[in-house]
Amino acid sequence: MKRHKTVDYIIIGQGLAGSCLALQLIFRNKAVVVFDQPHFNHSTSVAAGLFNPITGKMLAKSWQADILFPYLYTFYPYAERHLKKKFFYPTPLYRPFSSVEEQNEWMGRSTHASMKGYIENIFMKSTYGNDVHDPVGGVL
Repeated sequence: MKRHKTVDYIIIGQGLAGSCLALQLIFRNKAVVVFDQPHFNHSTSVAAGLFNPITGKMLAKSWQADILFPYLYTFYPYAERHLKKKFFYPTPLYRPFSSVEEQNEWMGRSTHASMKGYIENIFMKSTYGNDVHDPVGGVL
């Protein structure tokens, strides 16, 4: 008689979200099986990073950022230790302004308490020379 292994969760897709979910479940002693077709396109292969605090067309603060981001700074190093792999490299992102109006809008945003900790600096003029096209500066 064949014996079937019991699993608690089946995850379809092992991009960033599927991998993190699998790890969270494994850390909670759950049996997990992941099915993936890695040759298909998925967002993880083209993502700019693991997470970004300011996203989208309107460059808004990510939903639940004040809860999520402190947690991720704990979760990813823990996952690295568990997997014995280095993949978490916190790096500032620079976003050039597309216009003086956008520069003014970001100057206003930077004064809001809710943005504290997410905006490191606002540059009012080109900062990175020929490396980046930013004639009116940008936000770091």
